[in-house]
Amino acid sequence: ATVSGRRGGYDAALERSLAPFALTCENLMEAGRRAREGRELREQLQLMEEVSDEFFCMLDTTGRIVQCNAAFPQALGFAREEILGRPLEELTAGDYREVCRDVARRLAAGKAVRHVEIPKRHKDGRVVWTSWNGAMGGPNRSLVYCVGRDVTEERRRRIHIQTMATILERTETAVVLTDSDHRVEWVNESF
Repeated sequence: ATVSGRRGGYDAALERSLAPFALTCENLMEAGRRAREGRELREQLQLMEEVSDEFFCMLDTTGRIVQCNAAFPQALGFAREEILGRPLEELTAGDYREVCRDVARRLAAGKAVRHVEIPKRHKDGRVVWTSWNGAMGGPNRSLVYCVGRDVTEERRRRIHIQTMATILERTETAVVLTDSDHRVEWVNESF
């Protein structure tokens, strides 16, 4: 029974006046849920970065390292604190700094780069060959996101195979390469 504007013990006018607050509370609860999910996702991504052998790097528009995961400085023998704030180009070995500048120009023009091999200088002086992918992003496209990896051994094997192929092609001795079933895979010119 309704008594003087009340339904089920609630004042209908009070219920109508509180309705916007209920929506606000619902919105706040939803925003809180999304924020928790966002934090959880950031934590998961951060964990993936930290356990990965791949290098994750963020650079500002001047090429300075503003963030990186542990794999990158470790591969070069540095502590993370030693490379944060340094220009990535400064870690580049030899005459490849111009390659870095060219990559920076392409990124600034909005072009992504893929599989760019650049030698980096290890803290002990040796060269570590790295392969990088990168693209501009972030607020106002103000960051360069890079993913790299150490390709030193891969590069060494590739050069070794190319050298052996050249030797086999140029030798005056006939050479025949077969697969495990003794099918001919390759013969040199002298064959």
